[in-house]
Amino acid sequence: FQPLADCMIREGCEVAISNVSGTGSVLDNVQSLEKEIRSISRCFHGKKVILIGHSKGGVDSAATLALKPEIKSMVRGLITVQSPYAGAPLAEEALFDWQLQDVLKGWVENYLRG
Repeated sequence: FQPLADCMIREGCEVAISNVSGTGSVLDNVQSLEKEIRSISRCFHGKKVILIGHSKGGVDSAATLALKPEIKSMVRGLITVQSPYAGAPLAEEALFDWQLQDVLKGWVENYLRG
């Protein structure tokens, strides 16, 4: 995210990068994002923020606006990039296919060191 932030700063934008977990639950991230949005709004003297969420970050950001309507007045807009609103077909298929689960587990362990 840093290259995007650097580019935006060069263009004169004020930027803050969230510390929300990419693997946390949506509800936990809603709570964290609400706090961050409030803090950022105060830090930038009440300016409205534009949220940019990638992948699950977009889903978490949209959920925050839906579940915490009182912070909408602090948000100017929401941009989502590659957010899986309709789910992730491969992940959903893996819920029911034990062979696919094994393949994905091996891939994660070997390639993502997880």
